[in-house]
Amino acid sequence: MTGVFISPERAQALIQGGAAPIDARSKSARIHRRIPGSGSLKWLSHRAGAGRTGLLSEGLPSLAQAIAAAGVSASRPVVVYGEADKAWGEEGRIFWMLEHLGHGQVHIVDGGVQAWEAAGLPMKRLTSPAQRGDFEPQWGQGRARVEQVILAQQAAPHSLWDCRTQEEFEGATPFGEARGGHIPGARHVFWKALMDDAGRLLPEQELRTLLRGFEEPVLPMCTGGVRAGFCYAVLRELGMETALYDGSMWEWAKRSELPVTSGPDGPR
Repeated sequence: MTGVFISPERAQALIQGGAAPIDARSKSARIHRRIPGSGSLKWLSHRAGAGRTGLLSEGLPSLAQAIAAAGVSASRPVVVYGEADKAWGEEGRIFWMLEHLGHGQVHIVDGGVQAWEAAGLPMKRLTSPAQRGDFEPQWGQGRARVEQVILAQQAAPHSLWDCRTQEEFEGATPFGEARGGHIPGARHVFWKALMDDAGRLLPEQELRTLLRGFEEPVLPMCTGGVRAGFCYAVLRELGMETALYDGSMWEWAKRSELPVTSGPDGPR
């Protein structure tokens, strides 16, 4: 394991040593108790457009401003936290975004804020604003665009990981996808299957068993690249080569020339 996911106690030690805590939860969650000194980065605020899109914004200056305002600096680690299995994996999406933009010291609190609180670590309802950082993002690796997914579908279909629910994989569209089903060749492993009942990652061997048979680089995808962002972080924890398809089914299903299927064969 590579140390992407860390215990609350390890996270607290890093924060005490100067790491920047980043709250990845939704606005409704962030108005409640937070880790003292937290900045916030919400995935919804950093998309290429509004509505049903998971694509990361192409506006590097605006991304730079938001990330620095959240307290992120290149010279110090970042500790991202969310709500693990109680939410949508937002902490993984923010981990991916920061890593893709060039930060090399990003960690996730394993088990989310509930694990932090269970460990008896401090939370506050009102906290001082985060100290402004100086991180300057640059485009990096770890992102799969639709062209790369098409090539993978043709050359190595077992590289595609659909981490949505079984119902979505088989055709349900609870989040307004233009078409139901999945990309032909994609393999299904539900993202919450990676965690135990407390929202902590399963032991390494259990994770590797769940993911046996995937071809690297593994391209996780979901509806809008949030749950899949968590899967990206798990793959990085395991030291596996990966790239997130942030466009996911919101993008793929809009393009009528791209195939979807609700079974092992039969594009429609």
